[in-house]
Amino acid sequence: TGSQSTLSTTTAVGNGCSGGNMIDVITNSNDITIGSFDIVPNLAGSQVVEVYYKNGTYVGSETTPAAWTLLGTYTINGTAGTLINLAVDPLTLTAGTVTGIYVNYDAQYTNGDNVYSDANISIETGVGLCGDFSGVNLSRSFNGAVNYYLCGSNIIPVDAVVEPIPNLSYI
Repeated sequence: TGSQSTLSTTTAVGNGCSGGNMIDVITNSNDITIGSFDIVPNLAGSQVVEVYYKNGTYVGSETTPAAWTLLGTYTINGTAGTLINLAVDPLTLTAGTVTGIYVNYDAQYTNGDNVYSDANISIETGVGLCGDFSGVNLSRSFNGAVNYYLCGSNIIPVDAVVEPIPNLSYI
């Protein structure tokens, strides 16, 4: 992997609930690997965070757990800027695709739908939840950041020479 890039959303907060956020991550012309999320918990202290993903948009699957794949479960000691490190379970996204992401935790979020973009990805925000796949609140923006790497951005071509295996005689 190459160097990490970060795409931040708002941290204006002002609203929150115990079911987290669903967002769409759209990749441009490169495959990327999401290595971590920065989040803004609603409450300080220890809590469990679940990260889910699905191929395609989250829209229409907000209350359908069977549509989602659990990427991992993480325990945090929540304060603003808490890092959810996906080192054990990084999520690789193919270029030109939309992937729904659900970060389920007691979250702060901001009212409104917003799109945040850089040269590699866009984050389309949209819903906050007040329970596991329930209590959907429309027009809520994820507060935090997606930290990612361009796949193959650190690949260096090398020439390799394969030598024949020598004949060995044993005495």
